[in-house]
Amino acid sequence: MGSITKTKIIKYALLPGIISRIFALFTSGFSTSAYLIACIYQSVRLLPANHPYLQTRNIGQFGIRHVIGEAANNLVLSPKNIDQIIIFFGILTGLVILLSQIILLITALLAYQPVLAQGTGAGDLFTRPADKNLQDI
Repeated sequence: MGSITKTKIIKYALLPGIISRIFALFTSGFSTSAYLIACIYQSVRLLPANHPYLQTRNIGQFGIRHVIGEAANNLVLSPKNIDQIIIFFGILTGLVILLSQIILLITALLAYQPVLAQGTGAGDLFTRPADKNLQDI
């Protein structure tokens, strides 16, 4: 631990480590989310009840990709397993949507350009062109 200095206070206030936190989030493999998805897959019998992915001591040892792969190995495409199929593809669709939102957010932040359009002024905001012409008379 060290002493608290003005430099450390300024660094903490102005540079909260957002980039390092984002990096840590993506390199951890969303381990807690992987555990929760494994619990959902176990509830529809895509993972057995004694699977290592369902043990809390193994959180952080596997990622979402591992859970989906294991569930895909146990998925049987038949009409009697329609609940498993819906849950499996529902979670897969949700993850694809989440990934696309992250990609679109990054794209929007990188491609941001301020609009250079010029308005007609604050006084003209709620007037119609016909009313403006009457005022000129």
